[in-house]
Amino acid sequence: MDKQDFEKYADVKQFNSDINPVWDRVFTRFLQNRQQQPDQLKALDYGCGDGKHLPRFEHHGLPRDNIFGNEVSAKRVQRCHDSGWKNVVHVPLNNIVPFADNQFDVVNLMEVIEHIPAAKTDFYLKDMRRIMKNDGILFVSTPNYPVKRFNDFFEVVVNRKWKRILDDPTHVTFYTAKSLEQRLRKHFDHVAVICYKNGIFYPRINHPAAMHKIIAVASPSPIPAILLEGETNALPRKAA
Repeated sequence: MDKQDFEKYADVKQFNSDINPVWDRVFTRFLQNRQQQPDQLKALDYGCGDGKHLPRFEHHGLPRDNIFGNEVSAKRVQRCHDSGWKNVVHVPLNNIVPFADNQFDVVNLMEVIEHIPAAKTDFYLKDMRRIMKNDGILFVSTPNYPVKRFNDFFEVVVNRKWKRILDDPTHVTFYTAKSLEQRLRKHFDHVAVICYKNGIFYPRINHPAAMHKIIAVASPSPIPAILLEGETNALPRKAA
């Protein structure tokens, strides 16, 4: 399969409905720390897939009219529309999203950045910064390479999950906690990285860099410390 054939990918890759508990905790603290009520906030799920995060925003108090999504796959956009999410728009590859500057309080980029070619990542992050308010926040998650592949091979050998022999064919850029932070800092003054989802190595090595996946928050403004409260796997934040 072509690494950028996202219509075919929509046929072979179904999204589950599980929401990352770290995302949920940090997002809850973000809402608690805002002066505005949730019904005054606007969120964009950037690369929303089949839309699994959209109901979660609504659960947290954002009105449906303030919840938006964009997606490169027209098939996935139609699935979102069929589920009642009419504010999801189709945006072909290498296009900016059709939203005004300084519009969103939250931009959600979950399990998307690894699908973007390295040469194009700055183009997309610049666009996300454009549409985000100065006190807004970006949520990002991505697999932690190469640990992710070691975990795949373990699942093959021990649990006979044969599909894990091959990596996701649409993953084209591979991040560690450090490289993700460096990339985000090119566009956002403040970045905090949390490693989550233990995998097999973290309990033995006991260092966040050995974890299976990464979640990060980035903002033009300082990130309140309360957002990371209790997240013991947060990597130290460097001064902007």
